[in-house]
Amino acid sequence: MLALYPLTTRRCEAGRLPSRELIFVSMENWDEIWRRNQFVCAELARRWPEVKILFVGLARDVSHGLRRGSVAALRQAASSKVPGFENIVVTHPLKLLPNSVRLGREANEGMARRQVRRVAKEMGLRNPVLWLNPHYAVHMAGRMGERGVIYDITDDWISLSQSDRQRDLVRRQDAELCRRADSVIVCSQRLFELKCEMARDLHLVHHGVDADH
Repeated sequence: MLALYPLTTRRCEAGRLPSRELIFVSMENWDEIWRRNQFVCAELARRWPEVKILFVGLARDVSHGLRRGSVAALRQAASSKVPGFENIVVTHPLKLLPNSVRLGREANEGMARRQVRRVAKEMGLRNPVLWLNPHYAVHMAGRMGERGVIYDITDDWISLSQSDRQRDLVRRQDAELCRRADSVIVCSQRLFELKCEMARDLHLVHHGVDADH
């Protein structure tokens, strides 16, 4: 397994971090309500101040805003530093077209990759670990100059209520990431059972609690 994830709960030999560069693609934004992803990144940043973390939040959805007569997404900052963490940068790719159309989705994916690569270059990331939370980020695997890929599964996205067409897309994305990722992490026994024949390196890591928080 890529050596990055266990370091959130225990120190490696000599207290050194095997990779000092991380691109963390999240299914949620970094905001005032802290969830699992913020805790993981914040703990890495606290323990190893030399680590550089690029946190990719939700896209600035221009197409959604225009359909509702709003241009707020265009005014949102593309990138910013996290207060209190000089080594964490948050970026929000631009989404101009509806994802419901294949060509639109592929265009959005291309824009996202270009923006993330640009910000990573500005941060000096050369050989990062690519940590993917969303199944729909499969298009980034193998295209971000990464040293390895972690696919972090936090729910059974296939069983959610959705159209047959969308479910088929989710199933394909999830299966491809399970096959391609160097390590797959799941947070429940049920997910472990669902992915055990798909992933080549599978790990069950249950959710924890920050009691002080």
